[in-house]
Amino acid sequence: MKSRRKRMKAFVAAAAGLLLAGLGAGYRMASGSPAGLPFCKLVQSLNLPQDKRAVVQEYCQSLEAAHPAAAPQKGVKVPPPAAGGPQGGPVYGIVGGGGLTPPPWAQSVYVFTSTWLGRDRLVYAGALARDESVGVVVVATRFSTPIPERIAEYTLKGHGALTLVGANDAMLSLVASDGTHITFDVNTGTLATH
Repeated sequence: MKSRRKRMKAFVAAAAGLLLAGLGAGYRMASGSPAGLPFCKLVQSLNLPQDKRAVVQEYCQSLEAAHPAAAPQKGVKVPPPAAGGPQGGPVYGIVGGGGLTPPPWAQSVYVFTSTWLGRDRLVYAGALARDESVGVVVVATRFSTPIPERIAEYTLKGHGALTLVGANDAMLSLVASDGTHITFDVNTGTLATH
């Protein structure tokens, strides 16, 4: 039994090491956040020697500093994950923590913080990957194609990443990383600061 546990720990450590090594090259996860961030906690929880733990901790801190839009925003309350529909049907509402897996066309362009799942539309909120001071709302199709297709992009300069915090039908409430409150009307494409 002990040898099986040791093999499992070795496997997890090796897998995490390979992931961190590959992720250090700058790949991004589907959530739009730097790919190494989700694995930092995993690797830090392993019983590593002190010298290796220090290297991992330094790497994780550098990722968080380089991508502030991907790190959790202090003081911004993200709603709980959307509940599943009846009988395992479609999910509706807001999904935080990076949102849904973005489609391939979005992965290198945006850093998403949250996603709203509507009847026939998806709304991704976050920032532009090349300039995280520019908040972005991207509207895409839902259910009409296997991969969501971008319908429109709306930007808000100088306020930082946007995070979905509430929804009333198709009127969405967002907060920018600088604390600015924003509404977005999915039906009209109106983005307004308050």
